[in-house]
Amino acid sequence: MTGIPPPTLTSQARNELRARLRSKAREFLERFYRHDVLVARAVRGIQTEAVQVFRRDVGDPLIREIAASLAGFDPRGQAVTPQAYPELAAMIREAEAIVRRGVEQVQRITEERMRAVAETEAEFVQRNAEKSADEPVPEANTAQATRQPFLGDDTERWFQKMLVEPTGDGVRQRITQGIQQGLTVDQIVRSIRGTRTQTGVLDRSAEAVATLVRTAATSASANARTESFKEIGVTHWLFVATLDSRTSLQCAANDGKRFPVGEGPLPPLHPNCRSTAVPDFGGEPEGTRASTNAQGRRSGQVPASTNFEGWLGARSIREQDEVLGAARAKAWRAGKLTLKQMLGRDMQPLTLENLRELDRI
Repeated sequence: MTGIPPPTLTSQARNELRARLRSKAREFLERFYRHDVLVARAVRGIQTEAVQVFRRDVGDPLIREIAASLAGFDPRGQAVTPQAYPELAAMIREAEAIVRRGVEQVQRITEERMRAVAETEAEFVQRNAEKSADEPVPEANTAQATRQPFLGDDTERWFQKMLVEPTGDGVRQRITQGIQQGLTVDQIVRSIRGTRTQTGVLDRSAEAVATLVRTAATSASANARTESFKEIGVTHWLFVATLDSRTSLQCAANDGKRFPVGEGPLPPLHPNCRSTAVPDFGGEPEGTRASTNAQGRRSGQVPASTNFEGWLGARSIREQDEVLGAARAKAWRAGKLTLKQMLGRDMQPLTLENLRELDRI
């Protein structure tokens, strides 16, 4: 939104806005469906970036340090312990310090991206409401959206529990056990770094990074959305799960349930949660409504019951390629991939800049 946003709406103004949005609910939700897929791709891009930062700031310097230190450390055998050999204890302390410093950088970047996700969500809801209501709408304040604890802890503690502690423990164990078992420097290094056939400490930590990013993004997105729903007068939201073989029982059980805004089991419900919060206007519109293309221009009437996949099927190949990515859109058109299958690890990544460019109204 450009310029200064209008002041927060009064209760009466919110009710009037909600009534106008209710009359354009299907149009509003059409854009929301498209937005959801693009956000999922942006989160995938953030995951990719975070893993790359972890490899650069933790993995690479850690391997260099361990290889160099072990090259000058000859003792081997069960009696070789950090307590008995101060140089081994120093080696492990330095390795753990590298992990802490690198994870702090990953956490910093992740928190920056989560703030951007929250701001993007609030901006989208505001612009979508403006388009539907044809009048200025205030944008929600998302300052608290990324500070809310999720799954019982805040972001800093999750990074400590899922990255700093397990990575440090794993490195210490591989070094100590490798020395006691008489392994070579290369064998110890490979057990930490990982190979094509052997999962290393850093491989598991990289997976933890991706899990943390998705979980934090789900939290930031859901909190920003519900704050935005309040601002435009939406009183209820729907829990929408990605239903496939990887869906948790928790999310499957809540899929489609309706809750008052500010109540209910707001995602994430578990690590790596892919569920989302969608606005609910109460009931389904009857008959037909106007459909819009990527530029917001009207493109004919479609049944009111049309879902996102049905709507996307009526779009041009160019727009399908924009939303899904060219390769995956081609596979989707050929029936080789479903949208649900593409909302996981294989989702083509987007940067947040790409998201803002494509997520236009």
